[in-house]
Amino acid sequence: MSGPLGKATDEVLMARFRAKLAQELNEDIRSSVSSNYTQPVDDYPAGYSGLIAMVRQLHHQAPSVMAAAASSRRTLQSLFPDWPPGSPKGTIGLLWWFGVLFAKPFPSFSAKLNARVTWAAAQW
Repeated sequence: MSGPLGKATDEVLMARFRAKLAQELNEDIRSSVSSNYTQPVDDYPAGYSGLIAMVRQLHHQAPSVMAAAASSRRTLQSLFPDWPPGSPKGTIGLLWWFGVLFAKPFPSFSAKLNARVTWAAAQW
């Protein structure tokens, strides 16, 4: 089964998300003094079940709920390009411009647009 963008697109998006999760897991491992990390990233199964296992591990090794939320936020934000230019320093271009052009002036439309994009791009 695949989403409306097709199987190949779903596989590319899942691979990108998996790579970002792996990057965050590795960052947490390097920055943690005593990590609960028990499984190398490459040992997780492919596909959705492996993705869920990685998310569980990421949350399991977090020292607090706040740290787990921050890790999740960093992972999701890293999926967005820092484009177009012109956003303030320390912000992600696409997310900042979306807020300026859609979310703040048109909150209802913004919510519907987010739902449509999520439906199309996150079927996996």
